[in-house]
Amino acid sequence: MRSRLAIAVLVFGSGCFVDAIGLPPQPVGEGGGGSEDPAGGASPGAGAPAHGGETLGGGAGGMPAECGNGTMETGEACDSGPESAGCAGCQVTPGYVCAGEPSLCAAIEPIAVGKNFDLPITDLADHYDGSIESMDCAELVMEDAGFSKIQWVTLEVAVDHGYLGDLVIKLVPPAGAPVATVLSRAAVAEPVDDYIDLAAEGSALRPGAPITFDDTASVDAELLGSTIVGGVACQDDDVCVVHSNPDAAPGNGLVDLVDESPVGTWRVCFADADDGTAGKATSARIVVLAW
Repeated sequence: MRSRLAIAVLVFGSGCFVDAIGLPPQPVGEGGGGSEDPAGGASPGAGAPAHGGETLGGGAGGMPAECGNGTMETGEACDSGPESAGCAGCQVTPGYVCAGEPSLCAAIEPIAVGKNFDLPITDLADHYDGSIESMDCAELVMEDAGFSKIQWVTLEVAVDHGYLGDLVIKLVPPAGAPVATVLSRAAVAEPVDDYIDLAAEGSALRPGAPITFDDTASVDAELLGSTIVGGVACQDDDVCVVHSNPDAAPGNGLVDLVDESPVGTWRVCFADADDGTAGKATSARIVVLAW
């Protein structure tokens, strides 16, 4: 399992907070030159960072660039002199950003955004129908850090609810689709993604024991709270990180968001698919690696 533990200072308030890991490292190099185009690309020059996936044009006047001399030339996205972890063949390795002469490269860091809120989850018979419009959603804004394609995403939520088996949680990217269902009524064999009166998993969720959905986790979200009776999931069983599972909802979970843009307004949406127990969501945090 890849480790995605990010240590950061979070400032909680009424608005969004962004972790320091959201700021890509700034390589140091001498010299200037280079400029960014409107699409985020960079022309050759020591001051213009390039990231993995960019490939620049051929040498000037038909002459090939001299790769490996530590000097940025036409046709090179980086030149670190001897090849480095982030610069191979004078092209930036995916997952890195490079700048300077000779180029210094650093791994692209994940971006994180979180928010505290007090969001009641509607608890009415036949209210939830599987649509985002029938759910209660919190919005989190992820700023443009210069990277356009998600490689992986995790979601952490804090919820105060007595029956986690009633709950459906979905993550909506800035483009509005695809919608990733991370939890659909744990331990309930619901035939459809809709309101339905079925016996639910009786463990609770509490704000002090948030749940993280991460598709590298070994435990399935459908098993949340399954080893305890009447207790608090995560708090009482130490199962706090689970693999997303859409169950009866469409799609495959968080993996559906790979290659989507992370930039803009995300929505974290909650629904109670069986009435009788009221609850609320209190926070959400999205972590994305993109390049």
